[in-house]
Amino acid sequence: QWLKAMAMRATREAGRVPPRDPVFAAMSRTASAEQARVRHRLREEVAVWSRLRERLHTEFVFVLIPDRYQVIARRRRLQADYYGIRPADLDPEQPNRTTTDALRAAGFPVVDVTRSLSADPDADNFYYRTDDHFTERGHKAFAAALDAPLRRVLSEIGPLRGSCP
Repeated sequence: QWLKAMAMRATREAGRVPPRDPVFAAMSRTASAEQARVRHRLREEVAVWSRLRERLHTEFVFVLIPDRYQVIARRRRLQADYYGIRPADLDPEQPNRTTTDALRAAGFPVVDVTRSLSADPDADNFYYRTDDHFTERGHKAFAAALDAPLRRVLSEIGPLRGSCP
């Protein structure tokens, strides 16, 4: 969602109204000027988080929350068809790779359970039909998928500076 918001901002800054959901530009296998602007903006945002980490003497863990079109292949195909995009031209993992690469390059831990959610046979019921928010089932599935990887990352970090014993 963070990358999607930056894509929308970059599109507006370029003086255009987004003609389609920006996650499709982020998932595109074809490099574009819009993707370059998003990567630049992402690096700027990560730099802000890096400065905040240093100033507060703490650590942040980033948990990626996938867009419905990244998780639900059927919806992605239908929407791609509506936009006139070949589904083969889309890589649903690309937005998360872009985000993860930028965050890890700055030393931030990242947890991404998109693949786990995508593999769930009930994935079509994880999001509301008209927006990107999780349904109750989606929240439960996300929490269940997140539990082990988040515990692993937190154990790797160890006790947080300034935390209680």
